[in-house]
Amino acid sequence: MHRRGDPFTYFKPGVEDRIMSGTSDYGELFAALQKANPNVDMGCVLDPGGKVLFTAGGWDLTADAEKVLKTWKEHGPRLEIQGTGYSMLRSEPESLVSTNLAKKGSVVGSITKGGNFFIAHLLPTSVEQAGKDYIDVARTAAKMK
Repeated sequence: MHRRGDPFTYFKPGVEDRIMSGTSDYGELFAALQKANPNVDMGCVLDPGGKVLFTAGGWDLTADAEKVLKTWKEHGPRLEIQGTGYSMLRSEPESLVSTNLAKKGSVVGSITKGGNFFIAHLLPTSVEQAGKDYIDVARTAAKMK
């Protein structure tokens, strides 16, 4: 439940009702996520069929969307996006955490309230930090339709 003053809420007063019921204003939510967590540099929302609903940070997953979702759903060992490979650390129906061993960042994902897939690219940090950053991404996804 959202409470005013909650340190984990990234949204300004006046939009709580809309956000708590889920919003498709992905741009607003992504901007708030980036402000709260500067490790998140790009993001994308995909529908279950792989159609791109939103993209930010110049990250166009159109060519890789179906393959990314298939790898996620089948718990594949390796994710490939735009020619960069990411080793899968966790692949569950509701969550995805992967990292590039050559320090090209991490890719994490979570299911939105509306059943879409929110995928974010993280700047290169430690594997432990990627896991912590996933939590912020998952919280944001929970506010999306």
